[in-house]
Amino acid sequence: MIPRGTISADSHIVEPPNCYVDFIDPKYRDTAPRIVKREDGADIYVIEGMRKTAPIGFIDGAGRTVAERAKRAQAMTFDETRAGGWNGKARAADMDRDGIAAEIIYSSLGMGICTHRDMDYKDACMKAYNRWLQTFCADQPDRLFGLAMTAVRDVDSAIEDFRTAKEMGMVGMMMPG
Repeated sequence: MIPRGTISADSHIVEPPNCYVDFIDPKYRDTAPRIVKREDGADIYVIEGMRKTAPIGFIDGAGRTVAERAKRAQAMTFDETRAGGWNGKARAADMDRDGIAAEIIYSSLGMGICTHRDMDYKDACMKAYNRWLQTFCADQPDRLFGLAMTAVRDVDSAIEDFRTAKEMGMVGMMMPG
């Protein structure tokens, strides 16, 4: 049951370091999206087969002013992110502080994965994200509502992804395009 009050219909998470590595099909474990440390000490997400990287500071903006975010975006480490970005219990505390009853949770890094050209890799990453998101939302099942992801390989696989997402407790689906 959804609690009464304000519902955020566009809340993003910060995918933690284990999101893809621990939840992906073992075939892709060595190439799963991962956080690496740049020479300057900042943490960035690297996605196999994509030139652009995603600095953690661009993914995590919660609790920061626009000026603070601009200043730190290229220099942040994962350890500096708000735990509410990747931990369901900490997220609930942030929601309580902000007066939010429930949230619909979207991926952050996953939006970049939507543009990946390798359909098998994209599909494996999205399924890994969905499995991780299920654990994230399980911390607060009446307050955190996940949007799964599908690579839309074809109509039949997309339908199966929708069915699986529903079985996982997801409330919607993000699709490339």
